[in-house]
Amino acid sequence: LYIDKGTLQGIQSGLPVVGSEGVIIGKIIRANKETSLIELLVGDSSRLAVTTMTATGTTGILGGHLGTSMRMEFVQSGLVPAVDGLIITSGLEPLIPRGLLIGTVRKVTNDQNQLFLSADVEPAFDYRNAHVVSVMRSL
Repeated sequence: LYIDKGTLQGIQSGLPVVGSEGVIIGKIIRANKETSLIELLVGDSSRLAVTTMTATGTTGILGGHLGTSMRMEFVQSGLVPAVDGLIITSGLEPLIPRGLLIGTVRKVTNDQNQLFLSADVEPAFDYRNAHVVSVMRSL
């Protein structure tokens, strides 16, 4: 998505973008003087450090999947998120605070041949309704 705000309004790369319900939906990946480009969390190249509500630190890396869903990857076996558990930002990224809601765990995959687990995450925001977004510039 493109927005009509840029560096002249204090926008910079790495800032979180929230939807109308206050759910993080992406982050700024490029800011020009008067416009900025948002990479949505459901985008195939999107990556974001995430965790569960009860864990401390980063539990995994969230990536977009097919432009409609999200998958949490690189989850250690001792940090398995619960099905129906909430996924939030971990605070590892400098401009994105801990605690922004992302979505709900729908399925955890444990492949015996893999070192890490993964989890399918259902977005807490309907991306078809991304008509109004806000950029979080400070805490």
